[in-house]
Amino acid sequence: MKRLYLPLVLAVVLAELGLLVWLLAAIIPLHAGETYLQEDAAYRPYISGQDAGSPAVVITQWLFFLMTAGTLIPVGLIIAGELVRWGLGQRKRGRSLTG
Repeated sequence: MKRLYLPLVLAVVLAELGLLVWLLAAIIPLHAGETYLQEDAAYRPYISGQDAGSPAVVITQWLFFLMTAGTLIPVGLIIAGELVRWGLGQRKRGRSLTG
């Protein structure tokens, strides 16, 4: 079974890559030399200034804020804890923290 592991993994990765390329080609049908007109690339905001205070927008903003904070705060605490652990380990070994 060990001899088949690498070819199997490569086959799965190549199949996923082929599927991804096929899906992207279907989603983004670009042809050689195709350009977009300026009006196609005009700025069109998803929400207007009047919609900024609507409950859906406020709830969405808070959800994204909470998801971002819920990711970054634990990561920051883990990094701070690792630095404290490293510093205590250096001190226990009798080395200075500066080098």
